[in-house]
Order: sequence, then structure tokens, then C-alpha cells
Amino acid sequence: MSHHYHKARERPRNKRPFLKDPSISSRNQLSAGIVYTTEGRVLLLKRHDGSWGIVGGKNHPNETLFQTALREAHEEVGHAHLGTVLWSVEIPLSREKGRFCAYAVKVHTPFMPRLNHEHRDFGWFKADALPSPLSPGVADILERFTANMGTMCRKIAERKYTSPERFYNVTLFAMRISGTGWAYRGDKRQEYTYRNRDIWLTPRVMEACQGMPVTLDHPPTSPVIDSHFYRHRVVGSVVYPYIKNKELWAIVRIQDDHMADALMKASWSTSPGVLTGKNSVSMPLGHGTKSLILEDEPFHPDHLAIVSAGVWDKYGPPSGIDTSHSS
Repeated sequence: MSHHYHKARERPRNKRPFLKDPSISSRNQLSAGIVYTTEGRVLLLKRHDGSWGIVGGKNHPNETLFQTALREAHEEVGHAHLGTVLWSVEIPLSREKGRFCAYAVKVHTPFMPRLNHEHRDFGWFKADALPSPLSPGVADILERFTANMGTMCRKIAERKYTSPERFYNVTLFAMRISGTGWAYRGDKRQEYTYRNRDIWLTPRVMEACQGMPVTLDHPPTSPVIDSHFYRHRVVGSVVYPYIKNKELWAIVRIQDDHMADALMKASWSTSPGVLTGKNSVSMPLGHGTKSLILEDEPFHPDHLAIVSAGVWDKYGPPSGIDTSHSS
């Protein structure tokens, strides 16, 4: 069986300034808060509309998100109680463009809040006895207490959590594996390629992509990675493939902390290294050097390369990695 390998052409990426703290941004509305927990219970505050939520509010200029959360605690419960930060999670804001960052803080014992004008009641609740109704997004935040890797990936794919999210020793990113439809590879290759979404966006293809290694760039001389390249350039793996806007995406676990940090400091994209099936067709276009390739399904999804820019960016800004923290 013969196979065709197609490597996305790379272009210099369009850099943008790194936001050292994601709260300093004028493009999105940012908010933050704290979910206090102790003895298996969480603190919820009752708003005047009858819904139950957590401490939280809008970010002020030049505040970090954690500073916002502490200020809101002072305002809403009378004091920013000290404790252990267990984790943080970000959710998209439902009513406006932006996001809300919740910090889980474990305190030694329940405390008595001094409520301000924003709330009229409070309670310390167990997970199986939560009040109703909960404010938008609160259920997703509370689910983070018991979330495993699969739950985290699913919620990022469903855009209930933002990308990236830290989970124990890994950072989870949403990354594009492949676009569908037409794309053009310039420079030496001078070829148009077409990937049929009815072939590429299937459970069969998504299953084949699970566990695919994520690498820093492509191998220089081979369509597939060898053991030496694997040892030195693999930074993570595909965990949870899914379909997004007629493209094949995946939640990827990045094991290398330096790589995760670099992905949030500048704009990067992705390029799949795949061997396609025997029904791929290549034909010349006229008398020039350009050609047309109709690609079969990926027979062997070998690796997903992190690159400065990929063919499925279609000569726009790098768009293969969702980094809401730096947007």
C-alpha cells in the first residue's frame, strides 16, 4: 500500500507582546473570585435575585486576578481569609466576552461572613446538598473539585473551561489537529490540498489520533518521527480529539513546563504529520509547477507538530492553539 505524506509549510509567526499577568488586558472583561472550602463543604452566597454563587467580581486596572479575588473577599465576606490554594480554573463569561477565574481556597474551619449589600444569605454546603438555583457557571466551578483528566478535557472542549488549564503536573491546551476543505502550501511545494470533512471528521479518525505525540517542530528529513526525535522533541500527547467548527481539534497534555510557558508567551500554531491512505490523488494544474492533492483519510497520524505557523492558518495569524490566557 502506498501512502502520501503532507507536511504543512511553516511561515514566520506574527509575534504579539506577552501579557505577564493575564488580567492586564483591554480586550476582554476579566473577573475573579474565591470558592472557600473546609470539612467537605463550600461557602455559597445568596444574591438578591435568589441565586447562589461564590465570592467574585470584576478585575480592576493593574490588578492580578488573584488580587481581584482577595479584594472581592474583603468586600463581600468582610475579610480575605487565609488558607491553602488548591487549584484555579477559568470559565468563559456567559453574558459578555471575557472569563472568570475561580480560586479554591481551603480554610481550617468554617467562618461567619460579614455580608455586604450584594448578598442576603450564606451557607456552607456539601456537594450532595447544594442549594438551587446556582448562578451561571458555579456548577462547573464546583465540579472542578472532583474532576479527573477526562472531565477536564471534556469541559475545555465544550468551552466550559478555558484553554489552557493546569491539572496536577500537566497543562491542558486545545490544539487543532487539522482543518478541512481547501488549503495552499506555497514556496517549493506550490500545491493545493483538499481534505474532505466527511472523511477526516469521523470517530474512526479521532480514535486513531488518540495518544498521538506532540512535538516541537517536524523531523527535518522524515515524514515520521524516529526514537531519537521522540526522546528529544516530544513535549506532550493528544488526549481528547473532538470536532470544532468543521476542523479536527484535540485537548493536548503538555508535560514540559517550559514548553507550556512558551505557548502562553507568544502566538504559535500546529501542523499534523500524517500518512494518508492509498486513495489520495495528486495531479498537476496546467503547465505550471502547481499541483492539486485530494487527500484520503489519515492512515497513520504520526505526530502533531508545534510550529510558528501552519498551513491551516491559511496565511492568517497563527490560530492552531487556543490560549485564552494570552488573548
